[in-house]
Order: sequence, then C-alpha cells, then structure tokens
Amino acid sequence: MLPRDTAGQRAVVRACMIGDPAIYSTTGKRPPELKTTGPGTRVSDFRVLATSVRDSRGVTVLLGSKVAHRLCLLDASGRPSPNDHLPHAPARAWAVPLSEVPNEVLFDQRGGGTQFTDRPPDEQVWESHSAGRVPPGGTRLTFTAPDGRTVEAPVTDRFFVLRRSGYGPEVPRLEEMVQVAVKLYNGGQVLAEFSARIEAGLLE
Repeated sequence: MLPRDTAGQRAVVRACMIGDPAIYSTTGKRPPELKTTGPGTRVSDFRVLATSVRDSRGVTVLLGSKVAHRLCLLDASGRPSPNDHLPHAPARAWAVPLSEVPNEVLFDQRGGGTQFTDRPPDEQVWESHSAGRVPPGGTRLTFTAPDGRTVEAPVTDRFFVLRRSGYGPEVPRLEEMVQVAVKLYNGGQVLAEFSARIEAGLLE
C-alpha cells in the first residue's frame, strides 16, 4: 500500500518528525479525536509519498503512513520549517482510506502559510499547497484554468503535491476557488482527464 523508501527519504522523515506524531481523526467531531497508538502511528511507519516541484525557496513533501498523513516544508538547504520541527507535530488520519483507489483527483490536504516567522517581513517565505491522490499509472498532473493559466505537479505512485511559494508578508488568499481542467500524464501520454476545483492562488 505504501511505496518503498530510500535512505534519503528516511532522513527527510526523521528531519520533519520529532517523536511520534499526534494523529487526529477526520470524523468532524470537536475537538477532534486523538489516536496515539497502534499500527501506522509511529515515526518509523511514515514514508515520503510525494514531493512538489522544487523552487528557489525549497520544496513541500507529503509524508504518510497507512493511517495518517502530514506535510513538511523544507527550505532550499533541506531544513524543515519551525512548525514542522516541533515534537509530536500533528498528522491527520486519511479521510478516504488508502485501500480505496480514486477515479479522479482526490485532495487530502489543502492550506498554506508563512514558513519562517523569524525573518523580516520582506524576507518571509510563504507557501500554499494542495496534496492528494489520483488513479495509478500517472507521472505528472497539469491544472489549467479557463483563462489558460497552467500549473504542474509531479506524481509519485499516485500521490502528488502542488505548491506555490514566494517572499513577503502577504500570503495569497486561499478562499477563492476556480474550476480547472486536470490532465493525468504518463510521460507524454494523457491517461485521464478530470475537472476539479483548486485554490485560485495556486495558479498565479
């Protein structure tokens, strides 16, 4: 169910996860239920599932076990953000089990924010993302807005992370959504086409 990890990927997990994570359910209850024991709850159970396109400010990686997932933001030198480097940083239980193979784009996590708050405002690094799963067999995704703007995300064993980042105190608004045409490729071959809604800020 999970891809094999390399020594480099295990190092990423260890850098991002200090102690076993606090795993929260997605049942909608307030406060969310906390699952702390059992298979899939240890640091050693987590893998690097997908990595975004790398830019000059770093990269976003999707980490996951059989029961939960979380994102980790790495700067250009591979250092995790302070929020990612906290002891027992939280992970979310999969809302849709990994055993269920999607027939379209499935978004497991969306969000963003500032990456390093100890820097001057003009040097703040912000990041926004959408991460999830697609049907197996693809190697990359494209998201195209009605006005022709297109962004791309690599796919690794059906997992992907779409990332946008920049500098400055203003983080792009994520509330505005836009309908996009999504294509799943294997090399130059289009395997499938979908329609989905993503944050408009990821296309700018």
